[in-house]
Order: sequence, then structure tokens, then C-alpha cells
Amino acid sequence: MKLNQLKDNKGARQGRVRVGRGIGSGLGKTAGRGQKGAKSRSGVSIAGFEGGQMPLHMRLPKRGFNNIFAKDYAEVNVGLVQKAIDAKKLDAKGTIDHAALKAAGLARGGKDGVRLLGKGELTAKLGFKVAGASKGAREAVEKAGGSIELIVPKDPAELAAAKKGSTKAAATPGKPTSAQISAVKSNCRSDYPKVCAGVPTGGAAALDCLEKNKAKLSAACGKAVAAAGGGAAPANSAAPASANAAPAAAAPGAATPAPAPLVLRPMLPREILFVARSACGPDVRALCAGVPAGGGRIIECLASQPAALSPACRDVLGRFAAR
Repeated sequence: MKLNQLKDNKGARQGRVRVGRGIGSGLGKTAGRGQKGAKSRSGVSIAGFEGGQMPLHMRLPKRGFNNIFAKDYAEVNVGLVQKAIDAKKLDAKGTIDHAALKAAGLARGGKDGVRLLGKGELTAKLGFKVAGASKGAREAVEKAGGSIELIVPKDPAELAAAKKGSTKAAATPGKPTSAQISAVKSNCRSDYPKVCAGVPTGGAAALDCLEKNKAKLSAACGKAVAAAGGGAAPANSAAPASANAAPAAAAPGAATPAPAPLVLRPMLPREILFVARSACGPDVRALCAGVPAGGGRIIECLASQPAALSPACRDVLGRFAAR
């Protein structure tokens, strides 16, 4: 070893990088320091900017659309199925469905199932269970002696209901269906304020109140309540013969006189609003729905029908009686 033979290890000394020597080096122009201003920031579109005039990508017209309701099928040709049968990737004796085609590497994706197409030649007798098939594919399968079973898609609403633990068609035992509830609402619109004015509308409490007062309900309302609650129809919805026999069973000369109209003192607007928002709310909707608001017309409508008012509403109006 001599002094003139001493040297550093390989790679210990490297030459400095000469920047700004043309684009071929990769470090020309800005010498690796990048840009300033908007070009140095992310999320800024500089490539489509044309100095302020309408850029080309905005001048061109739009065409077409993306169908958000499009079905996603995995398309498989019968020719590929025959090749998979020959390569022992598919069992010709079993049913060929989406899972079998996916395991054989023929179906990719297809969240809505498999659609069979007719390209190629099919000689094996196969049974398919797919979401769809073209006319040519059906002819090719039937010509080979096979069959195609189409999968009927399920309603998304039923799937969502089944996911929650119930079906849309069948209701929980003991619980009325939506159709029965709608029938009760439509047929008992005039009966409810008379019988259950103090009970909030909707829910099990309202239905229980109607069932407890079946004798006071009209025939149509009684049938609707009986269907929703699973009970028998009310007594007043019996045959006409029993209805005709009712006056004979009643006490002679027991005609109930109609109550006289309520005489109310002049009321302030805030008092009228109080009556409409209190227990008389159901009575207003049932008896005076067609009466225009304002001018005390709603109160006059209620006062002229004392027999049809609910006990709670009659008590509220009694506070404003003329003295």
C-alpha cells in the first residue's frame, strides 16, 4: 500500500447535481424548485383555463346520460360454458348458476345476476339458473336438450321489510295492517270526535277507545274497528230486523229531546284560537271542515250542533256561554 494508492470507498464521494441544464436532465428550468402561486397548490384546475374565455370542454355539447337504475349483469356466452365443461371446470350434471360460473372464472361482477348470451356452440345438456338469457342462448340450450330457469327478482321494498324482521304483505299477529288502519280512519271520521274526543288520534289508545265504545259507533265504523281489532261487529250493526225491533223494546214515549243550540257571548280572536286548538279541534275538523275561518264562523258552526259535540268540547264552549 502506497500513498498514491489510497482512495475512498466506492460511492463515498458523489459529484454535485448540476441543475438548470435543460429538460433532458429532469431538473431544468425550475431546477427542482417547482412553481409558485396557484400552480403550486392542489385542487386548482389550470390545464383547462383559456385566459378567461369559455374553455373547450365547456363549449362542447353534452350527450347521453348515466342510467342510475341500470342492471349490472355478468354476461356469459354459451361457447365459454362449453369450454369450461370440456376443461372440467364445470359439472355438467349439476345446475349451473351464478356461484358455479363465478367459481369457474366465467362470471365477473354482476350484482344483479348472470345473463346468458348465445355466442359460440353448446353441445352438452345443461341446466341453467340465471337472471336472464338472450333468444340465441335459449335456442342453443334447448337444442342441446338443456333448460333455463329464470330467477324472478325480488321487490326491493319486500327485501327491506324482510331485513327489518317483517314482511310487507303479512302483518304481525294481533297488529292491524295499514289497510285496516286506513279503513278505520275513513269510516270513523265522524264517530271519533263524539266518542273519543279526549283521546289522541292514532295509535293503540285510539283503537282501544273505539273498541270499548262499539255500541255508540256507526255500522261502517264498527265493521272497520272489528276488522282491525279482530273482534265482533257492534250491536248496532246487526240485521235490520233487530234494528226495527229496538223501538218496541224501548220505553213508551221515551223520545230524547234534541239539545238547544249553545248561546255564546262575543269572543275575542285569541279565545276563538284557544277553542280551535283545545279539545274542540277534532270537532272542528269533523263538523266544520267546509266552513271558512274568520269572523267567528267556526264558533257559530260548533254552537249550532250541540248534539254532535264531544263532551270535552261542550265543556270548553260552556266557559264562553252568555250570562
